[in-house]
Amino acid sequence: MLVISATFTLAEDRLEEALRAMSIMEMASEAEPGCNRYRFGQDLNNPTTVYLTEEWEDEASLKAHFAMPHSSAFSSILRECLLALPAATRYEVSSSGPLTA
Repeated sequence: MLVISATFTLAEDRLEEALRAMSIMEMASEAEPGCNRYRFGQDLNNPTTVYLTEEWEDEASLKAHFAMPHSSAFSSILRECLLALPAATRYEVSSSGPLTA
């Protein structure tokens, strides 16, 4: 499984536009084969900071995602709304399970 964690810093005057695009991207991406999770979350203390967590079954699913028309459309919109380049980290996970105390 591949996990992507990203942070976006958005321009305040483009925030609504970015959030609409993120909502569309979230729904479209979660409908893709191989996508286990694709969720944006807004920072509670700084609404112009948005986090993204993605979970993909494998490399092929992630590559197919980047080739989807909604991915390129989202990237075009997002470029106009960002204050800085997103920070993103990719993790390769060999196993997962519930968190226990």
